[in-house]
Amino acid sequence: ASAGNNGTRGMGYPGAYPPVISVAAMGWSGVQTLGWTKNVPENDVSGFYIPSFSSIAKPGQDLDVTAPGDLVVGPYQVNGQLSYYYLRGTSMASPHVAGVVALMTEKKPNLTAAEAAAILKNTKNVAVLPYNANQVGAGLIQADKALNAIP
Repeated sequence: ASAGNNGTRGMGYPGAYPPVISVAAMGWSGVQTLGWTKNVPENDVSGFYIPSFSSIAKPGQDLDVTAPGDLVVGPYQVNGQLSYYYLRGTSMASPHVAGVVALMTEKKPNLTAAEAAAILKNTKNVAVLPYNANQVGAGLIQADKALNAIP
């Protein structure tokens, strides 16, 4: 579930509940300059950032991981016309994690939520440090590493 767009005011529910895999949003400054003509360089983390809207974990709240959620291209309807826009929010980040967990479950159908959360946390990209765990959880999800971690 998305962590919420409350910034320093803390996470929203259901994302703040400990058994839920909660997701913060991150962005990459290169999207603004490159558009979608190139992939995000995996090892160039200098442009990664946590947008101010992404909720941080307050004491007693459990933020698990981070995924792309700022300037994500998605469908958007205006005046009955479907188009695509750069969208922002932890609601853009949560589907990335849901998709990875779906692929993990396809590989191991009896995968539990706790196992999925542990794999996501153990296969994250630690490059989103210098941010604190209350801002990024365990770190940025890595789909390929998460899938490779399933026997």
